Amino acid sequence: RDMRGVGGVGRVTKYENQYEPDRPAGARRAPEAGGPGSGLWFDLGPHILDQSLQLFGQPDWLQADLAQQRPGALADDYFHVVLGYGEMRVVLHGSCLVSATMPRFVIHGSEGSFIKFGMDVQEEQLKLGKRPPAADWGVDNEPGQLSRIRDGQLQQQSVAGEAGDYGAYYRGVCAAIRGEGANPVPAGEALAVMALLDMARDSAREGKRLACQILSD
Repeated sequence: RDMRGVGGVGRVTKYENQYEPDRPAGARRAPEAGGPGSGLWFDLGPHILDQSLQLFGQPDWLQADLAQQRPGALADDYFHVVLGYGEMRVVLHGSCLVSATMPRFVIHGSEGSFIKFGMDVQEEQLKLGKRPPAADWGVDNEPGQLSRIRDGQLQQQSVAGEAGDYGAYYRGVCAAIRGEGANPVPAGEALAVMALLDMARDSAREGKRLACQILSD
């Protein structure tokens, strides 16, 4: 799906997806214990890479910076990955050392900007014991903010998001198992994400931008 002409902000020029773990700075999780496949990039990267591929498709190139910033870190706990799409840039960022509340999504375009704070509410609702089809299931009470310049004046408006629906994925999986529909996540999409995960590691190690034509094979 191509969002470079999305309404509201015009032609998208920059998309930022920032994902900071919600845990104390000194806390450790299994994916950070060291060894193959460990680290914040392999933990959170698959999610935000998949989102970017769903929105914009395969990038032209990738450049990554991975680091271990906490004392005694056994795996990367910081990543900053840039994907190039012609003149557009996608920035994927995550760090275990962030105390302030940062925007989750930032989109800049030829006609405006959109900023969204907060995470998808469905996981927290599950932790609180809620289950679909509760009336407020997946409803995010923190709207995004759209800013545009009109007639030389800054105009800002709140934009409510659509309700989330984890269940749609599992219904799709059920239908695929029964032979009543396609797999909601085809193997090719999973392979594309895995290829970019490894490519980012290579880019960070080599300190250079890498072309992504391999993903079109």
